[in-house]
Amino acid sequence: MKKRDRGGKVMDKQQQYKWRKHRKNKRILTAWLVCAGVLSAAAAFVYQGTYDSNPQKSAERYIKNEKNIETYTVQSGERNLSEEGKIVQTFTFTYTPKDSKDPITETVDLIRQDKKRYGMFERWVCNDHVDEAKNVKITVPVDSKVMLDHKTLDSSLVIEDEKMTAGAKSYVLPYLEKKEYQLKVTGLPFEIYETKWKPDQDSSTIDVRGECKLSENAKTQMQELGKQALKEFFSAAVQKQTVQALGSTFDKVQDKETLLKTVTGNLFSDPGLVIKHLEFSGFSSTYGEPYYPEAKDESYIGIEVKTKYNCKYTGNRITEGEDGDTETEESQSYAKEVKFYFIYQGGKCYLKSMEIPNLF
Repeated sequence: MKKRDRGGKVMDKQQQYKWRKHRKNKRILTAWLVCAGVLSAAAAFVYQGTYDSNPQKSAERYIKNEKNIETYTVQSGERNLSEEGKIVQTFTFTYTPKDSKDPITETVDLIRQDKKRYGMFERWVCNDHVDEAKNVKITVPVDSKVMLDHKTLDSSLVIEDEKMTAGAKSYVLPYLEKKEYQLKVTGLPFEIYETKWKPDQDSSTIDVRGECKLSENAKTQMQELGKQALKEFFSAAVQKQTVQALGSTFDKVQDKETLLKTVTGNLFSDPGLVIKHLEFSGFSSTYGEPYYPEAKDESYIGIEVKTKYNCKYTGNRITEGEDGDTETEESQSYAKEVKFYFIYQGGKCYLKSMEIPNLF
């Protein structure tokens, strides 16, 4: 079979040779790029692991983070064995306090741990913090960000738990020093939650869901979304529209078609009254405690909101008479209460369902 170029012309042997060579070079280049990417990622992993396994780097982190010293000099000292047979590396560091001109010299001992990081790299822990708790669990609302001593926990620490409610997540730390930490949890729909916490034993747990309180921002967000939904829903009912006329606010609302038919039927239940306009005012909401769905359900944080309001209708009353029908303007207000069920997913608020009372 004769080979042809892209233009359809038959290639001679010289052209075929160049074409095969070009394809071979292209395959080699692709393979080289893939290998380069893999090697680059592996090199970064090894570099970070090697960096973290350096006892002097651990000592410097201790000096900066625990002693809050920015400017210092450090020198490596002797290595010895502890009473437990572990290797101890001593470092001497010198610094000058901000309120003094005289330098201070201190020492810190780093102890090499038996358990290696990723099973490959050595771990060095300050002697003051050598006591560790294993498999520490922190449970928080889903979509929250968790910080320990101002450091954000990595998402790789989140575990899959079939028994966990769908609106929550748990971080499990393989080991954590037994000391007091500043724990901070942030994320809608909650206020920032902060507390001091010390994991004092293996498998220590803390579940902050019951401590997280709804933020004022979230309350305002839900009330405004509820007001918008209520007005839009009754507007569609007055105009005898179908659910297709409702906006994106109702995308997740269950049984909206049945509910709209019920409300519309009630508005037009009096054949002698033609409603022209509805006016809403006096909104006041109360908020239930956040709740979490079952483990196998859709993941979200749910909030029940009860909103009281006044609804005033304006319309025409048609009265039949011997001389023909007469129309008189009619207006009346009613105090009502609607129940909304909101959910938070991915930090965003959605209307899940609602219970709207009839106007009459």
